[in-house]
Amino acid sequence: LLKDKYIPLADEIIILRRDNDKYKLYQAPFYERKYKFTKSYIGYPIKKIYFIFKSNHFKIERIINPPTIVDMLMAQFYVQDDLRSDYEVKNLLEFVSEFNHFYRLFFNLDLSKIPQILE
Repeated sequence: LLKDKYIPLADEIIILRRDNDKYKLYQAPFYERKYKFTKSYIGYPIKKIYFIFKSNHFKIERIINPPTIVDMLMAQFYVQDDLRSDYEVKNLLEFVSEFNHFYRLFFNLDLSKIPQILE
């Protein structure tokens, strides 16, 4: 929906990494079936993370409750509870405590309004 204004970096798999006290997004080196992206080893600074929801309206809500953020990220990162290691959970909790720019983005398919709401 945003490919005309923003460059797509990935479809399904990304790597989040702390680099000099800032978090960056790196493209995973894996092949993505649905979309073909030019892969790069560049780290892209993360300013905000949006959880997207289809809706009848456009709205952005900041998420300020850390347990809610952890639950939402766990649902994205892990498929089964038994696949989580203590190390991974510790890293996730550390990330949520250090990075506090999480949002819910509600949108519909009226594409003309999407770039406006993100500015």
